[in-house]
Amino acid sequence: MAKASDCKDCLIREQCMGKKAKEKRLHHTYYKVQYERMTERLSNRFGKRMMRIRSATVEPV
Repeated sequence: MAKASDCKDCLIREQCMGKKAKEKRLHHTYYKVQYERMTERLSNRFGKRMMRIRSATVEPV
């Protein structure tokens, strides 16, 4: 997390934080590569179809 005072001299501050933001949070996790891979898989035509089928299926408790 970076505060506005940490970024006041940065050249790309406005593009990064915006005009009204008071802080910038970056979320990284150990599983970032897996999250990105899953996002990529779900964004194509086959992935969207599979999610539609799965969301319509009722799973038992």
